[in-house]
Parts: sequence; structure tokens; C-alpha cells
Amino acid sequence: MQGTPLANPVLEEIRVILTVDKDTHATIRKLGANPMDDDDLLGKNILAMHEDFEKLGKKDIPVIIDALPPVPWKDVINVMNIAKASGMKIEFAAPMPGQ
Repeated sequence: MQGTPLANPVLEEIRVILTVDKDTHATIRKLGANPMDDDDLLGKNILAMHEDFEKLGKKDIPVIIDALPPVPWKDVINVMNIAKASGMKIEFAAPMPGQ
């Protein structure tokens, strides 16, 4: 039996998306859909989200790193270090088909 899809499903995750700008080759950081200008801003927002989940009794929400292949490893490692410094679990997103 098929149901009606949810219009705005609530995702219980902290997902960091890393891509590369095609023109400047700079790494683009997003926390969910929100652009993050630098690692400090990203770290503060990850920590705030983690604290919000903990207040709701959800202590095992991981930081999911979703990085496309052209992203430099140093940028992926920076996100890992941010999560690790806050004691959060780290997971990697599976690659999208065709990448």
C-alpha cells in the first residue's frame, strides 16, 4: 500500500556537504542547505545543532560528511576534526550514482 509522501520530512541528521566551485576551485561548505563561509562558522553551527538534538534526547546523531570526489582531502579532514573535537560520531555519505 502506498501512502502520500510527506511534504516536508524532518531529517534527523547533521549533514555537511562539500563541493568544489567550478570556476575558482574553492571548496564550498554547506550545513544541510545553508552555506558556511569558513570552518569556524561551520564548527559553531555543527555544535549548536548537536546540542539541540541532545536537548531532544537524541544523543547519537552523527555528523555525515557528503563530499564529492574533487574536494581536497584537507577540507574533508577539517570537517572530521571539527566533529571529533566535539565528541561527535562521524559517518560518510555514499557516493551519488555516476560520480
